[in-house]
Amino acid sequence: MVVHTAFGALMDGAECPLPTAFGSGKCEVLLRADDIIHDDDAPVKAEIIRKAFRGSEFLYTLRLATGETVLAHVPSHHDHKVGEWIGIRAEVDHVVTFPSEGGVAAPPMVSFPA
Repeated sequence: MVVHTAFGALMDGAECPLPTAFGSGKCEVLLRADDIIHDDDAPVKAEIIRKAFRGSEFLYTLRLATGETVLAHVPSHHDHKVGEWIGIRAEVDHVVTFPSEGGVAAPPMVSFPA
């Protein structure tokens, strides 16, 4: 099963209903903070809009170019400033989808078309 997102195609063989299973053909995709990996070489870039130090890691709130936000746990040796753009990629073991409600989803859920 495939859901197309700003991070590319996310696949999960058994867990997620396809967006076509929802009446609008769209779905919300749950992206947990540990699903988002800091990767300088990733084609997807996001702006750090908030950061919180959590000991061995930072919890970054990131804004994608689309305006949507995601959370990311990033090792503390990647100490970037608010306002910086960093490369990120999704590494999702289990894709979780929900019917789209048409509005902008609250973090860490990001709405993507099928």
